[in-house]
Amino acid sequence: MSFASRWDAKLNGVCLFSTERCIPNGMRRMAYLYGNFFKINLNKLLKKNMTKPIEVLEKWIAAFNNADVEAISALYADDAINHQVANEPVIGKPAIRKMFADEFASAEMTCIPENIFQDGEWAIMEWRDPSGLRGCGFFQVRDEKIVFQRGYWDKLSFLKLQGFLTEKSNEAEKFAKTPRKSV
Repeated sequence: MSFASRWDAKLNGVCLFSTERCIPNGMRRMAYLYGNFFKINLNKLLKKNMTKPIEVLEKWIAAFNNADVEAISALYADDAINHQVANEPVIGKPAIRKMFADEFASAEMTCIPENIFQDGEWAIMEWRDPSGLRGCGFFQVRDEKIVFQRGYWDKLSFLKLQGFLTEKSNEAEKFAKTPRKSV
């Protein structure tokens, strides 16, 4: 649609976009010109000053590798969800803070990013640790805070590498892998 026909449609009271409100005839042209000017400049300003999801993820990696409970929990929104698929989802900043405090106290963990990507409000990371454990994480970031995180990693390998499995649990693992005869 040409500018002239778009302008005519606006003057005749037709709203071209579902988000536009129809404005009385005398104000249409001024609102169209000034409204678009302010909307465009406001969007540029907001995008320029907003932290990108990758930047939030980089702060998360630094806090994680320093086992800094306060710094890492500050990156989450108050109602955030952290779902490591090997565990139940953890909901809310206080619960996420407690999760990290417990994990940092009980295990030595290091995150070495191998690949980091961004898609809109998502930061995606493929990672490994020095002992060979691998995984990936998805971080949804809004208003510079993590609102949702999902992580994929092998819990059994993690427990073995951290020395949390006993001989009895190793026997249970062998039993679970033993082929069974059908009855």
